[in-house]
Amino acid sequence: MGAVKQVALPEKVFALLERYRRKRRISRAAAIEELLKKELADEEFLRLLDEQAEQNRDLSEEEAMALANEAVAWARQKFRRSRKGR
Repeated sequence: MGAVKQVALPEKVFALLERYRRKRRISRAAAIEELLKKELADEEFLRLLDEQAEQNRDLSEEEAMALANEAVAWARQKFRRSRKGR
């Protein structure tokens, strides 16, 4: 276990964190870690979407939607795998 760190949060943010933590029945550290992993996964997903959009500018709308659906499935699978490791 690491050293104890303190982080100052606005009351509103702390209340949201506590509500999330209680709902999930996990520690504050685990809640923050989970939320950060989610944020990183979202950023990676958006980066991949932008990358695919650049590569596939000439695709039809249906082909683009199929690729987007594949990307969503991949991101969800990646997030589920990261949650199973807890």
